[in-house]
Amino acid sequence: MKITVYGAGCARCEKAVEIVKAVVGLMNMPIELEILSCVDCVLDKGIMMTPAIEIDGNRVCEGRIPSPAEVKKWILEAPK
Repeated sequence: MKITVYGAGCARCEKAVEIVKAVVGLMNMPIELEILSCVDCVLDKGIMMTPAIEIDGNRVCEGRIPSPAEVKKWILEAPK
């Protein structure tokens, strides 16, 4: 599983990264975490608001900071 967090380096994006890292650290699953803050990467994906989170290429969140419970749910519900 691959989780990508897109952000511009602002406080909201950093908080989203912090939450995702914390949840991934608690999960006993092989998860690759990628953090992309380059503007071109964000624009290429058509993301209009950051932070944005994708799991295996599927966008699960955009423009808000998710709760740890949401992140855990997305991970557990992602197709295997």
